[in-house]
Amino acid sequence: MDDTTRRLTTAAKVFIFLGAVAFGLEIIGLILAGIAQYRASRYPYPGQTQIKSLIWLAIILLLFHAVILLFYYFY
Repeated sequence: MDDTTRRLTTAAKVFIFLGAVAFGLEIIGLILAGIAQYRASRYPYPGQTQIKSLIWLAIILLLFHAVILLFYYFY
């Protein structure tokens, strides 16, 4: 294995690791947003619809990130 191939392989491993960390943080954020939505449904306030839109945004980003990670993992 030449030097360029080794560097590219190392960069790919680092990228996949950082992607997995970001994926985990997205899941934690989605759980926290769900808790906030649950509490907001018990005690309604004006910003409640913003939380729902943030949850949908987080779900879309989570799915997008999952597709990217799967592409890099199986490529």
